[in-house]
Amino acid sequence: MHCLIACVTPNNVVAHGRVVNPVAPTVHTLSMGDGTYTVIVDHVIDGSASLVFPFDDKTIIGEALGYIIPWPTWLISHDDQE
Repeated sequence: MHCLIACVTPNNVVAHGRVVNPVAPTVHTLSMGDGTYTVIVDHVIDGSASLVFPFDDKTIIGEALGYIIPWPTWLISHDDQE
């Protein structure tokens, strides 16, 4: 499913991506709880937006292009453009 990835508020879209796995118990050695999807970042709009779950040496979404990352479900919405 293609999606919009927001940061801080649902209206602050910072990237476009795809939901890879709606329920993944572990991503990049981080244990995920309920309310988290894994997404792949396909297109970055605001590369300086902070990752909700930093991993390795990556702390901003601009560094996560092409990576599978965990993201809170309430900050992910359906992308009608795709």
